[in-house]
Amino acid sequence: MEPLNGSWYYQSFVALPADVVRKVPPEIKRLPLIAAPWAPRAIMELTTDGGKITGAAKLGTIEFKITGTVTSAAGPFPDGIQLPEGVELKITVENPAATYVLRGYALEGSDHIVGTVVTLGNDLGFQPAGASGPFVLYPVRPERNASACDTAQKPG
Repeated sequence: MEPLNGSWYYQSFVALPADVVRKVPPEIKRLPLIAAPWAPRAIMELTTDGGKITGAAKLGTIEFKITGTVTSAAGPFPDGIQLPEGVELKITVENPAATYVLRGYALEGSDHIVGTVVTLGNDLGFQPAGASGPFVLYPVRPERNASACDTAQKPG
């Protein structure tokens, strides 16, 4: 996997409970969702130097500072269980109001990183502290920039 330098699309997802009006019989406004978008897709500007990650992201007018590390995904596992070659990504995304921790892994043979994001508090999507969900991180390419549905925002 190449170093995490440049622009990366970031998208996270969260499980949402059903939206129900508590009466008899209950009125179900929306069924539960196993994976709903947690926030609009954003662009992270990342730089990797010696395993250390720094960067920024912007969601609307809210700017986030990014810090983290990239390490080998290899580790002690029981016999017969092996992690694919790749990297482990640990990132903290924070601004004065909200902090998130991401931990993910590079997919073998791909330029995508997948993992889990956890809010430590003051989630901008109004999820409680400790809420978590999957995320995907993949490089921005010129052909992806031309998409009509591209709503991601670069920091700055």
